[in-house]
Amino acid sequence: MRKGQRTREQNICACGCGHLAPIKYTRNGRVQCYTKFVPGHGNKDWGKRMKALPVGALDHLPLGSTRIHFSTPTLPYRQIKVGPGGKGWRFEHRHLMEKHLGRALLRSEHVHHKNHDTLDNRLENLQLLTHSDHSKLHHKFEGWSKKFSQCKGCKTRERKHEGHGLCTACFQRWKYKLYGPPKRY
Repeated sequence: MRKGQRTREQNICACGCGHLAPIKYTRNGRVQCYTKFVPGHGNKDWGKRMKALPVGALDHLPLGSTRIHFSTPTLPYRQIKVGPGGKGWRFEHRHLMEKHLGRALLRSEHVHHKNHDTLDNRLENLQLLTHSDHSKLHHKFEGWSKKFSQCKGCKTRERKHEGHGLCTACFQRWKYKLYGPPKRY
């Protein structure tokens, strides 16, 4: 022990490695401070140490845990932990449908809640739909279009609504006036 040194013992490195952290001395040999980390084990290296840990080593929730995720402020969905780490969370309704079908769902497949309660994930409440069928279910409208009862141009309901309150034919005419003839490449 150096002259003037306190009788305190060295700290064990705060990173958890178990090594003794060195004591820093002044030029005249007195103790300046008792360090908390072995050099190279400090907060600067925290990211490297975390990356070296196996995925899920710091998980505090077991597999099968659930949490509520809000897609919008008024649209909650239940998520379930199916794997380690932060990427192990899946939407519960999709996970249950995958288990029921025995295969992974495609990105184009949607799981619809029949009673529109997104937290009710019973199999009898879930229905597998294509993207277009799911959109049709949620975006129904009565009559010719949502805002217009007939075409603004020709006043017909015979042709489908295309956009801007116009049927397919009137919409094409309007587009032709606005942008000119279509370009051929």
